[in-house]
Amino acid sequence: MQHRSRTLSEPALTVTRILRVFHEGSSSPCLVETDSGALFVMKLAGAGPGPRALLAEFLAARIAVVLGVPVPAVSPLLLPRDFPWQVGTDEFDDTVQRSHGWNLGSAFVPDARDLTADDLDGLPAPFLARLRTLDRLLQNVDRTRKNPNILRGADGRLWA
Repeated sequence: MQHRSRTLSEPALTVTRILRVFHEGSSSPCLVETDSGALFVMKLAGAGPGPRALLAEFLAARIAVVLGVPVPAVSPLLLPRDFPWQVGTDEFDDTVQRSHGWNLGSAFVPDARDLTADDLDGLPAPFLARLRTLDRLLQNVDRTRKNPNILRGADGRLWA
């Protein structure tokens, strides 16, 4: 289920459950459910890069949309104080406790798979050109041939 990005005037989405911890990424991403029933991949403000990195990612996603690069919709997510332990390790729970307040959620793309270097040659040239423009503008050095950081949804749609 895809969701559009929320505006700041809309009511906040509150995290009600943490369903799964992803073991990739320095921001301790996890799959969460919100009070609306929507699923998001949430990056935690209390993790390594901190809240400024999440703000930068939020702005980068908005710029991507303007440049025509498809990205899952991003939304600020409210994580209540003293959120109960549900999944993961004690270390992950410590990060959750440090992250009460605002965090960043990206709409969950069900059944998506990470693309590999072998997949890149078959991607549409216009998509790759827009993605290169975005990465140059944002000085993104994280996207490499070894780590394309591109998803393909079950419907074949590409997501940066």
